[in-house]
Amino acid sequence: MTEQTPAPKPADDEKAAPWGEDFDPGRAWTLVQNLRAERDEARAARDAATAKATEAAESLATAKAAQSDAERALWRESALRRHPLPEGLDAAAEADALAFLSGDSAEDVERKAATLAALRGAAEVPAPGSDLRTRPEPRLAPVPGHSSGDADPVPTDLGALAAKIAAERI
Repeated sequence: MTEQTPAPKPADDEKAAPWGEDFDPGRAWTLVQNLRAERDEARAARDAATAKATEAAESLATAKAAQSDAERALWRESALRRHPLPEGLDAAAEADALAFLSGDSAEDVERKAATLAALRGAAEVPAPGSDLRTRPEPRLAPVPGHSSGDADPVPTDLGALAAKIAAERI
């Protein structure tokens, strides 16, 4: 049997090794390798999470921009229903008018559309808040012998009407 020689004891004036007397270099190297592998895995997971968060933030920004564009288009269309552009505008004038109809709120776009309609002489359509699907009531003057819907029609004397027409032809 081989007898192990005990590790020399440090002299009183020398410091003891910080890893102690039972230090195993192979075990220490394995521990270092395992810690490095865990560190690399943690870094890879962090980088993947950062990339995913960045992608989600970009997607959210794109969705918010699309929502904002759609909202502004809705404001413009709503304002143009109440204050239409005049007929016969060339493409450049129409593009300029549509570019003018911008703003940070529906009220801004509505105010600009009203201003543009007033400047260009565009006709007003139903007031804001009215139902745009209804048709305006015609303003017809009452015609003798025709019903206005309120009362029964007055019977027409065909003989008198024929005499009146004959008198006008002569």
